[in-house]
Amino acid sequence: IQEASDLNPVSFYGLTKLLGEELCKFYNKRYNIPVIILRIFNLYGPGQQKGFVIPDIFSKLGNEKIILKNPFPKRDFVYVDDVAESIEKSMERMPQGAINIGSGESYSIREIAEKIADKRIVEYLQEGEKSDICADINKAKKVLNWKPKTSLDEGLRQIEINLI
Repeated sequence: IQEASDLNPVSFYGLTKLLGEELCKFYNKRYNIPVIILRIFNLYGPGQQKGFVIPDIFSKLGNEKIILKNPFPKRDFVYVDDVAESIEKSMERMPQGAINIGSGESYSIREIAEKIADKRIVEYLQEGEKSDICADINKAKKVLNWKPKTSLDEGLRQIEINLI
């Protein structure tokens, strides 16, 4: 997904993000207030609350089986420390407009579960959506001189360390 890609939200959450962007653009145009829009993809890291896929999988590690919904959707996961650095760089450089903040790679729920669960039994309740959402981070690299430093494996390791 590039910054210039059509934005067609399919959920209330996505719609509120789009409306927030439009509000920022309105203030920029109306009051000449500089606006930076960081489109942060699937943020994860230590201390993240349940309700998101990665902490949900970690919370089920003590169970005999790990039961998840759909194994197919692929998402771009970006580690919290990398996001913090992108925010710092955007405040230093003050670029205008939207910038994707992601890892530039996508992983399926199945791949994430296999990395975390390590040979535990994982079952899926349904098969469904097979979408693939991945950030094009070329603008962030060029405009912010930023790219993520934390691999998915290292980020998951940091979460595990913080759980012990």
